[in-house]
Amino acid sequence: SLRNARRRGVPLLEQARTANDALAAHSALGEFVTGQLIRIDLQSGAATVVNAGHPLPLRLRDGRVDELDLAVDIPFGLYPGREFRLQHFQLEPHDRVLFVTDGVLDRNSDQVAAPAVLRRTEGLPPRDVVRQLGDVVLRATQGNLADDCTMLCLDWYRPVDNS
Repeated sequence: SLRNARRRGVPLLEQARTANDALAAHSALGEFVTGQLIRIDLQSGAATVVNAGHPLPLRLRDGRVDELDLAVDIPFGLYPGREFRLQHFQLEPHDRVLFVTDGVLDRNSDQVAAPAVLRRTEGLPPRDVVRQLGDVVLRATQGNLADDCTMLCLDWYRPVDNS
């Protein structure tokens, strides 16, 4: 549902509603899926996001790690016809943003210091952030993941002006 809506150029809020309604129609009562939908304007760095139940993204800017100030809506699939909030934040050159699922933090979360990993890997490529955080999660859970453990690390650089 999300891929088809995105390919049709459907706005982000409508994509969220479509995904929510499809999940609600095809899952048992009480089943749900957390998710984040994000669209970034590649010229300005303006980001638009729907956060349906995920932990807040972490942003590394100028050596400091902060949670992005976003509201968290309930997950997809619980109630058909439900509305989601469209939220905005601005990326600055050299920002690094880490998106994680709740499975990264669920079990032994006191041992999974995602902000520390993000700060420690500041000069490394994004794939190394994901690799190192994944290693920390696997050690904390002793390789026994009870939930999905998904991470996305995004580095933002202002596009080159070719004019």
